[in-house]
Amino acid sequence: ALVAEAVADDDYRRATFHLEELTSRFPNHPVFEKYDSQFTAQVNKLIAEADAASQSGDYRTATMKVEEGARIWPRTPALLPAYRKHALRYQRLHAGVLSLPEDGKSFFLPTPADLRVQPLKSLPLFEVSRMRDGTAYYSTRFLDEWEPYDLGRRMKFTLRQFRQPSDMHQVIGSPDVVTQLLRLISPDHPEYDERLASYIENVTVHSPLEFTIEFRRVPPRIEPLLEGIRFGNPNSSNESESTDASETDNTLIGPLTDVGGYRRVAVPEGQYAIQRALPEPDGLPGYHIAEIVEHKYGNFEQAVQALMRGEISVLPELPDWLVRQYQEDEEFLNSYRLEKLELPLVQILQFNPQSRVLKTRELRRGLAYAVDREKLLREFILRDEQMRHGRIVTGPFLSDSPARHVLVEPRRYDISSAIAMVVAAKKILAIQKVIEGEELPRLKFLVEPGPLQEEAATEMARVWGIIGVPVDIVVGTEEGNGEWDIMFRSLQMTEPLVEIWPFLTVSERAQLSDLDDYPDWLKQEIVDLDRTSDQSRALERMQELHRHLWVDAALVPLWEIDQYRVCRKTISDSTAKPIHPYDGVDHWAQEPWYSPTH
Repeated sequence: ALVAEAVADDDYRRATFHLEELTSRFPNHPVFEKYDSQFTAQVNKLIAEADAASQSGDYRTATMKVEEGARIWPRTPALLPAYRKHALRYQRLHAGVLSLPEDGKSFFLPTPADLRVQPLKSLPLFEVSRMRDGTAYYSTRFLDEWEPYDLGRRMKFTLRQFRQPSDMHQVIGSPDVVTQLLRLISPDHPEYDERLASYIENVTVHSPLEFTIEFRRVPPRIEPLLEGIRFGNPNSSNESESTDASETDNTLIGPLTDVGGYRRVAVPEGQYAIQRALPEPDGLPGYHIAEIVEHKYGNFEQAVQALMRGEISVLPELPDWLVRQYQEDEEFLNSYRLEKLELPLVQILQFNPQSRVLKTRELRRGLAYAVDREKLLREFILRDEQMRHGRIVTGPFLSDSPARHVLVEPRRYDISSAIAMVVAAKKILAIQKVIEGEELPRLKFLVEPGPLQEEAATEMARVWGIIGVPVDIVVGTEEGNGEWDIMFRSLQMTEPLVEIWPFLTVSERAQLSDLDDYPDWLKQEIVDLDRTSDQSRALERMQELHRHLWVDAALVPLWEIDQYRVCRKTISDSTAKPIHPYDGVDHWAQEPWYSPTH
C-alpha cells in the first residue's frame, strides 16, 4: 500500500525507498518482484525513446528520458550504459537553490539569483577575470587586441577570428560591436547611455574585424567604461526577437551575428533552465555542459539533502554555517569540492532619493545608528562568533577597494543617539510640514529575495520600531506597487568610479537628470569624479566622495560575505579562481552519474 500510494503521487523516490527496505528484510518478496518488473519495463521503454530521440538529433530529449528512468528505477540493468551514452552527449547540470532567477516581483533590481545567470545570458565585451588588492582585471572572449594611440585618445580594437567548439559564443564582426556601441551613444535610442556618449567623439570601422574609437576625453580605464556593451538580452529567451527589432534600427551598420550564450528553455514549475544557444557539433572527442537546471528548495538543508541523494550536483550558494561544517568534514570533501568564489557579496541599506521623509539627514542617521551590524552579521548571516567569513564594511564596494577612504570607520551601534536623531528629525519634518503632529508615516522596507536577508531585515525593523520609526517589510518575491523608502540589497561593485553614479540613482545607467533628487554638493562631486581622466586623481575624488556619503548617511553599508559553491567531483572545472558560481561553465565536463539507490 505504501508503494502504491507513492507511485500514485508520482513519488518514485519514496516508492524505491520502501521497496529497498522490503527487499533488505525479505529477499525475493513478491511485492518487490512485482514492482521490479513493472518499473524495469517502464525504464526500458524510456531507454528506447531516448535512443530514438538521439538518432533524430534530439539529444536533450534523450538525456531527459534517461534521467527520468534513473528517477523511476535506478536498479534497471540496461539503464547505466544508456544513461552514460546520452548524458555524455548532452550534459545537464542540476543545481539546488533557494530562489530562482526572475522570482523578484516587487524587488525591481536584479536579485542574486538573476546575477547568477546573467553572465551566461548576456555576454559582455569585457568581463572581470580576477581581483587583486581590490582592483578588477579584465579579459575578453571577443577581442585579440585593444591598443591605445595618441596618449589614449584613440583606441584600436581587433576582433578574434576563431573559437573553440566548446565556447558558448560565436565569432563576431565589427558590425556587432559597433552597432551595440552606437545604440548606447545615440540620444534617440532607448538604450542611450548619456555618460558613455560624453566620452566618445567618433567610431570608425576599418574592416570586418577592426574598428577605432576616438574619445573626447580619456577615460581612467577603458574596460569598465565599455563593459556595458553586451550581446544577448538577459530578460529574453528568444534571440530572434532582438534581431528582428534591430533590422529597423538606424544604428545597424551590417548583419548581426547570433552571438550565443545560454537561453532559457521550458522546464517544470519550480525549476529554471538555460541551454546553450550554440550546440556543440557531432563528432567531438568530448562534450561539455549544454544546459543548467536550477531546482528550487524550501531551505538550505533540503538543498543539501538533494545533493546527497543525487538529485543535484551543484550548490551555487551555501550559508556560512554549512560552509564551516563541510570544511571540516573529510567524508564530504572526498566526494565534493567546496570552492571559494573570488568576489564576496556586499549588502547595504539604500534610501530612496525620492522619499520626502528620508530627505532629512537626521532621520537617516537615526536609522543607521539603530542597526547593530556586528550582531546581525554574527547571529543572523554567518552564525559564527568569530565572523571568519564576513566583515563590516563602510561603503557599497569591497572592503579592500582602493576607492575606500581609510579614515572612514564603521558607524557605531548607539540606540541613544538613534532616538535623539529621530526626535530631531520629527521636529524638522513637522516644521517643514512634511508630517503632522511629529508622527512619522510607515516606511516601506523593500527586501531582496532570500531567507537570510528577510531574517536580518525583520530584526532591523523591530529595532526601528523601538526608536519610533514604524516600518512595513515588503518581501521581494511578493507583488508590490513599486513604492519603497528603504531597500535591503546585495551588490558586487568592482568599479566604484564607474558604478557609483548609477548605484546612487538606482538606475541602469548614469543620466544627469537622475541626480535631480540629490543635494547640489553631491551632484557636483559625482560629475567632477566622472570627468576626471587620471586614475589616481579619480581615486582621490572617489575616496573623498566616500567620506562625504558616510557623513551624510546617504546609505547604510552593512557587511561583506565570502561566497562559496559546492560541486560534485564528477564535474571537471578548470577555473582556478571562479568569479561567479557558473564561471567558465561552457568548458565544464560532467561524468555521468546517478545514485544507484535512494
